[in-house]
Amino acid sequence: MKTTSLAPVRANLIKKGMVYSPSHGEMAFTVPLFDAFMRRALPRFEP
Repeated sequence: MKTTSLAPVRANLIKKGMVYSPSHGEMAFTVPLFDAFMRRALPRFEP
């Protein structure tokens, strides 16, 4: 995926209050264990 295609997804998650952006280019989760859920849901993106 291109970074530009992820921008709308990121914006929606911020709007819903599930993530926030502590600084430019970073994202943090507000929902406990949401990062673990995302890793299970999208295993190919795991570092």
